[in-house]
Amino acid sequence: MSNNLSACSSRSPHLTDRSGVLSTKKISKPSIETQVVLRGDGLQRLLTTEDVAAILGIAPATAIWWRSQRQGPQWMRLGRGKRAPIRYRPDAINAYIAQMECAEH
Repeated sequence: MSNNLSACSSRSPHLTDRSGVLSTKKISKPSIETQVVLRGDGLQRLLTTEDVAAILGIAPATAIWWRSQRQGPQWMRLGRGKRAPIRYRPDAINAYIAQMECAEH
């Protein structure tokens, strides 16, 4: 009996549904949104374009437009090529907000 349990556990790429029947659905990989940056005082989560848009109260398309016009907060591309994911450091967002506050005065 324990051999059957270990055989089932060796099928880790698959899930069982509520009835206990083996499903062909594969377990998803961790999302890219969980990327973190190592800092001196700990780890810091990198923000997506959607995260930044929500923080700044703008549409994600606005953040994309800012990037194309070399405006807005600093960003980075994780990897090479145009399809590599774009991320923002929270410190860059805070600096951008502070810069915009100073520009108002």
